[in-house]
Amino acid sequence: MNQALSNHNWQQRAITLHKKFCEYGECDGPSTSTDTITNNTSLPEALQALLSVSGEWHIMRYHYGAYGCNLFHKGAFIDKMGVFGDDKALAVWRNEHDSPNCAEEGWECFCKVSEYDYIFVCVDKGSPHYGH
Repeated sequence: MNQALSNHNWQQRAITLHKKFCEYGECDGPSTSTDTITNNTSLPEALQALLSVSGEWHIMRYHYGAYGCNLFHKGAFIDKMGVFGDDKALAVWRNEHDSPNCAEEGWECFCKVSEYDYIFVCVDKGSPHYGH
């Protein structure tokens, strides 16, 4: 087990949360594919723990990837371009909203709670917003 994960008991918390998600919804196993973020040690510890337990989390069955609380997609972040549409729309959002904002570099989407609602996290370790 990664020492950082054991410091705050993130691993056990992720396992406990996984049980609840599976009770009401469904989760995949941990992703072992090389194109995932599972082993990215620059991720906040809590996200590392979640991904070490499951590559995809859904709080409800029949979620269709949009309803309920959906964490990650096949061991990766949710496609940011799919949220914004294209590079131009991403740039417009980035420039028309106060900084920091989710369209900036270093912000990744890890949760989708509806067709229009997403949760992002800063994964830039050099940012004062890291982990937020």
